[in-house]
Amino acid sequence: AYNAGAGVRQYYLWPAVVWKLSREWYVGAGGFLQRLTGDSAASPIVTERGERNQVTAGLGLAYAW
Repeated sequence: AYNAGAGVRQYYLWPAVVWKLSREWYVGAGGFLQRLTGDSAASPIVTERGERNQVTAGLGLAYAW
C-alpha cells in the first residue's frame, strides 16, 4: 500500500479566453496545465502509468438570457 505524506501536491496554470459573439452568445477556450510534485508525483499510479505533467484543454459555447 502507498501512503502519501503532507506538503504541496501540485502547481497549476489555468489560461482561458472568452469571446462575446453577440448579446446572448459566448464562446470560450482554455487549458489546464498541472505539475504534480512531492509524494503525489512519486505515487505508483503516476510513476508506472502516468506523467508528472498533466494537460487538459477544452472549448465551450454559452447562451445567456
